[in-house]
Amino acid sequence: NKISVANAPCSWGVIENVEGERGGYVQVLDEMQATGYAGTELGDWGFMPTDPDRLRQELANRNLKLLASWVSVFLHDPDRHAQSEAEAVRTARLLAEVGGPDNLIVG
Repeated sequence: NKISVANAPCSWGVIENVEGERGGYVQVLDEMQATGYAGTELGDWGFMPTDPDRLRQELANRNLKLLASWVSVFLHDPDRHAQSEAEAVRTARLLAEVGGPDNLIVG
């Protein structure tokens, strides 16, 4: 059986609230393609295009699939529950539209 392997922008240092030099999403996707990865995680919201058509095209241009996304949720803070829910739903909608119904949110 063939095993497909994906990666995530965090492997390029694209991590929420972490300072430092990092390439843009074009460099990350180009390097994923060149290395032979089959897909990617979305990365921090806004790192990659959030317009579904544009994101779909960027991935298709490199034969990459969108597989999942990390969403920070703040269950310990009731004042942030609504914000966490809104961010999870926003991300889930983009994942479903671009990657299909089998995508995952990791929180």
